[in-house]
Amino acid sequence: MKKGYLFSFVYLALLSGCGGSSDTPAQDIPDQKPPVSTTEYNHQVAGLAVYQGALSGASICIDLNQNLLCDNDEPTTVTDVNGHYLVDWKSEVEIPEYYLLANWTALTAASIKPEKVLSANFKNAQPIQAPSSVVDENGQGMLIALPEHNGAINGLTHIKATRLATMKLQGLSTAEIQTQSAELDGYLAFLYGQQLNSLYQLSAAQSISDRVITVELLHEYLQQIIAGQVDVILIIELLLTNIYDQFEILIDTLNLTPQQFVQSNPLDARFIINDELILLGLIQQPIDSQIVSFEEWEAVMANLSDMSNVFTLNSIGDFHIFSMAKSQPKSTLVGIMDAGQFFGFVREDSPNENIRQQECWNSQESNWVKPNSNPPLPIAPDIQGNTLNLVYEGTNVPIAITVEKYDTTAEIWQSFLSASPSFLKLTDIEWPATIYRLYFSQAEDVMCREADSYETYEYADVFNPATFDTLGVISTFYSYILPDDVLINDQANTYTFIDSGATYEWKLLTSPNMLPLIEVTQQLAENKQQNALSSYYLYTDGVFIEVELHEKFNYVDTPSSLQLSFGDNYEFGNHLFQTLRSLLIN
Repeated sequence: MKKGYLFSFVYLALLSGCGGSSDTPAQDIPDQKPPVSTTEYNHQVAGLAVYQGALSGASICIDLNQNLLCDNDEPTTVTDVNGHYLVDWKSEVEIPEYYLLANWTALTAASIKPEKVLSANFKNAQPIQAPSSVVDENGQGMLIALPEHNGAINGLTHIKATRLATMKLQGLSTAEIQTQSAELDGYLAFLYGQQLNSLYQLSAAQSISDRVITVELLHEYLQQIIAGQVDVILIIELLLTNIYDQFEILIDTLNLTPQQFVQSNPLDARFIINDELILLGLIQQPIDSQIVSFEEWEAVMANLSDMSNVFTLNSIGDFHIFSMAKSQPKSTLVGIMDAGQFFGFVREDSPNENIRQQECWNSQESNWVKPNSNPPLPIAPDIQGNTLNLVYEGTNVPIAITVEKYDTTAEIWQSFLSASPSFLKLTDIEWPATIYRLYFSQAEDVMCREADSYETYEYADVFNPATFDTLGVISTFYSYILPDDVLINDQANTYTFIDSGATYEWKLLTSPNMLPLIEVTQQLAENKQQNALSSYYLYTDGVFIEVELHEKFNYVDTPSSLQLSFGDNYEFGNHLFQTLRSLLIN
């Protein structure tokens, strides 16, 4: 046997580990592996931590395992009084991935608590999530930043880090993450008023500016409202970018601070959110039960077209007047309670009843314009939130109808029923689930007259407002009355008819077309005067013509006036009509 082959055989046998015929123990065989050399890299991060001011004494850590916790073996430091920090560490990784975490105890705990999360029919709706706040209810604050932020830790870095983490969690591709990351940068640059090239470098002074504080409050407010239900990663930033200006105007209009605004969670804010979500195609129905849907608006507007399925009540002291109309068949009911005396009537309206056409003064056209229908209907309605904006038909006078939805199981509705006049027995009625209270307002006076057949009164002299007196009123509008049949009080501008005892007061006004207008009103008891009817006479071309003056009003400021609509629930409307009718009969 050749020597070379024998050596090879023995060496292989030694390495085999069988050891049966070897005299040398296995543990005495020297280690044949070469020593492993390790390279450590020095790392250092210096930066600034701010959140509505410099974060003094905040704990900063390098979250190497990215579990959003500062573990004992992870590098840490503490910020100085101005929020600056410096942290050093060594690792065997040349370019480590990590989160920068800032933890601190805030002076005040989180206080943004909207009344409720908006649980709505979002498209591709996600389960409701409880979003975390930068500062929690216990006053503990935490911010996140990424290595790319070059040591900056603030509200901007926190949003960017959390959004990127969500993108990765949802399995977005690198290209998709880059696209959405750039979109996020654009939203944040607008909201925070920052330049893109220094977007995430926020100074302590900038962090306490009105703009930044407002943005951070509204951002957290929207997160609480939406609560993760929308399957769009950047929905909060997109939504806030689109509606920020509207929020600013609303905050100013309501005379609130941003903090008060988010704490009160006003319905007007939800109107803005609702309209924008519709525009973005994320919802089809309102996000809040208090918001009137398109279908509900159609039903309420149908009620208003002929005032059917609408109950009206006006109360002044112990004087009450109520009315209601139903459409099938068309009937109108009116009841009056006056100092314990109750009376009323029901009028059956004929479908062939001749309705006199009116024309109204249009200041833009400086002419009388005939409306298309009577009563006035919307021409080009504009719905903003729960308010329908239109004009008095034939004129350019704005009218607003605001709807307040009542849940009839709610305490506020039960309180209303308890406070209603007892003779109406409204507490005994089984009400539908939803009732719509209507508030009307009219911005200016509207003057109308019967088209082509208005009453005229000759006036003998040239009209002079300075010399026109009570005798002139009587001689012009009551030419059949003898002087001895009326008592005149020129000082009070009143006259009393001796046979009836009725007293009237007249006033000289300026009409919507800037001509002299005489108002004549009967004087009633103080608690009834609001319901007194007035007659109006416009002086034009040497004669007085009889007109109607619909004065401007705002029923929001008159809680004693109540209008309730029942939408498309005509079955209940007919039931209520018959119930009220039985009061008149009994």
